[in-house]
Amino acid sequence: VQSDGEHPALAVGDPRMIATLEAAADRGILCLHHRAVPGTSYVVDHLVVAPNGLWVVTAAPEPSGRVEKRDLGDWFSSEPRLFVGGSDASRLHLRAQHTFDAVEAALADSVVDRVPRQGVLCFVDVAPAWFTRTFELERITVTWRRLLVDPMLSVTTYGPQTRLELIRHLDARFPSA
Repeated sequence: VQSDGEHPALAVGDPRMIATLEAAADRGILCLHHRAVPGTSYVVDHLVVAPNGLWVVTAAPEPSGRVEKRDLGDWFSSEPRLFVGGSDASRLHLRAQHTFDAVEAALADSVVDRVPRQGVLCFVDVAPAWFTRTFELERITVTWRRLLVDPMLSVTTYGPQTRLELIRHLDARFPSA
């Protein structure tokens, strides 16, 4: 099981994050929590089947300061990084990116292969002034718990029956960790 060494409790799922996702069930969101990615040491915190696709959510701890994207590149190249409280926290982004990539690989040539997917790094809780808006960082959406659900409901592409079939497929493919 791969987890963030400084925050091993995240590997079993924060109850606030689980409660937020489960509360959205009546709005068409289906979830699997704490799932192993077959053939890897990665654990997905939350697999979410939403009306607009599959969301691979990696939980992050409450930050110790402002969450922001900074570009450390030069005039000729971009090097975007995640900073939290003025410190480089790119290890959190890398964890989300590697987990998302592992899920993508595990779903290649499957029923879910054509379903749109989004990787997310979601901070469980954030002080109001520490997070101004959701942003993208190399294919991963960086957000916080209170802003997580609404984008999942932005478009309805998959009806209830299709979502149920997708969650059943995911449940069979990604065992509980």
